[in-house]
Amino acid sequence: MYVDLDPSDGRTFDGLLQFVGTAGGVRYVKAWLRVRRTDDEIIVTLAHELRHVLEVAQAHEVISQASVARVYEVLGRSDNPGRFETRAAQETEAQVAAERRRAKR
Repeated sequence: MYVDLDPSDGRTFDGLLQFVGTAGGVRYVKAWLRVRRTDDEIIVTLAHELRHVLEVAQAHEVISQASVARVYEVLGRSDNPGRFETRAAQETEAQVAAERRRAKR
């Protein structure tokens, strides 16, 4: 897994997981995180995207971006073509956000 910060201000996502490819039987994904956010927001978004990485890792049939889409049609929902969301990733995000708030008390 690779993580990169998206320098573009024109993006409409906080985080995005992209299937990169396979090599030697290993699958690679890249998480893009929006730059112009607080450290806490980036940490929460990273946790959300890491949950998606786990979902992809557990779906052995994922070998391309198209197969990612097929898996997420079952696992989650889409309100935008090519963009998917799962309850598990949203719950992970909420849990980490709550932990960050508690840590600041």
